[in-house]
Amino acid sequence: MSTFIVRAAKLIVLAATIASPLSAQIQRIVRGPGAEQRDADPAFKPVVARPAYTTSKARVLFDEAHLNRHTADKTYRPFVDLLRADGYDVNRGQAPFSASTLAASDVVVIADARGGVDDAVGDPAMTSAEVSAVTDWVNSGGSLLLIVDPGDYGSSVDALAQKLGIKLSGAPLRDTMHYDKTRDNPGYVIFDAGLLGDHPILRGRDAAEAIKSVESFGGQSLRGPMGSVELLEVAPGALELRMPTRAQIDSIAEANNGEVRIRPQRVPVSGNAQAVAFTHGRGRVVVVGESSMLTALVLTPEDAAPYRVGLTTQGRDNQQFTLNVMHWLSKLY
Repeated sequence: MSTFIVRAAKLIVLAATIASPLSAQIQRIVRGPGAEQRDADPAFKPVVARPAYTTSKARVLFDEAHLNRHTADKTYRPFVDLLRADGYDVNRGQAPFSASTLAASDVVVIADARGGVDDAVGDPAMTSAEVSAVTDWVNSGGSLLLIVDPGDYGSSVDALAQKLGIKLSGAPLRDTMHYDKTRDNPGYVIFDAGLLGDHPILRGRDAAEAIKSVESFGGQSLRGPMGSVELLEVAPGALELRMPTRAQIDSIAEANNGEVRIRPQRVPVSGNAQAVAFTHGRGRVVVVGESSMLTALVLTPEDAAPYRVGLTTQGRDNQQFTLNVMHWLSKLY
């Protein structure tokens, strides 16, 4: 097991920077080969053979009011373009959640909401009133797509997750058996035969829309409430790399004159999933523990050539999976 050492000239400097630069450094270490820069794939041009909506349109609210990592005009532009090609009416939500701001929407999408700024990204992204507004709206028949990457993104939406009965692991998932060997990154997990659940999302409207293989790109695992269906099931033998909390790092630094030795704990996560679907009252919810699988990105590592992930991944059904998720949430079936 690797040990990572981070030093600071003075403890006060380390304490001041621990929450942001060090956290980002840890995430890069744990992710392994990955991107320092993520951009929407300019070459992605969605083609939908059989659009779901051709006359009336299901209304989607894409949340941008909570310091979201992903926005409709940048990294999630391919996701939004795909939905619009499928006939959805997508609007950017830039106001806090309330009964009135949610009322005109059929589906709300929250992708990597954050709280605070810079060194406080793990603070709650939503007020308690907003959490209640969202859960009440879902309970009354609305549909929610909640997308949460590992790390601080989970902390930011933990109040909403708990209200819906979702337990987020918060740590990066690794599967040394089910991943694309050409990418040399066991965080890029392939979910295919044996790891796909039984749900209308995976069956689609007909055999042409049935999901056979989905690839994710460095996400976390999670558990849904009782009665939820695991769409992407974590394989036996998979594990997560759990890092110490910021408070623990602070304590280690104080006891070691500013030197922090970071040893990720390898924790089995068999029985978890990376995507689940369930009903909540009269509404529907899908939670996905990794964001790149639902959009199209060009990743630019520090020391390697750019490469593509997400909707354009060859041999995977990520695009159809994304459409099927939205079809179920918009109650097409």
